[in-house]
Amino acid sequence: MIGSRGWTRALESKICSGVQVPGHALTQFNRGADMKKPNKSRYTLIKGKYWIHYPDSPRQGPQPDGDTITFQADDLKLVRNLPWLSGRGPNINTRGTIPVRYEGIDALETHFSGAHQQLQYANAARDENLRLLGFRNVTFFSDLPNNVESVDENPLWGT
Repeated sequence: MIGSRGWTRALESKICSGVQVPGHALTQFNRGADMKKPNKSRYTLIKGKYWIHYPDSPRQGPQPDGDTITFQADDLKLVRNLPWLSGRGPNINTRGTIPVRYEGIDALETHFSGAHQQLQYANAARDENLRLLGFRNVTFFSDLPNNVESVDENPLWGT
């Protein structure tokens, strides 16, 4: 499942340690006999496109890494209607895209406040993330190593 940096916690499982969390239909899920069926799914399927490059402004485009991708929902209403436990809504930019972060995955950072963490492994995580999403022949600017210079196909459809 996917969650944005600003709202990852809101998308994480609402159940922890087998206790009921307010607003969730399951209780004591680790006791088979006490398990109750939820009224609705814990997750919302949101279809849209993954972006790693803006052809009209590539040097200011998305900066994908090993646990984050830029996503443009087909229906932003679905994004806005997600539970926002942080009290803040989604970080939707003027293009209608949001940065989304994979739930339960924490990769090394390729860039973070002007720094990075073990760049060899951070870049490997980023490259594998892009490969798994289906992006091919991705190249980065030599002077902006976190910005995509070119890619075979962009955006790619996904959920």
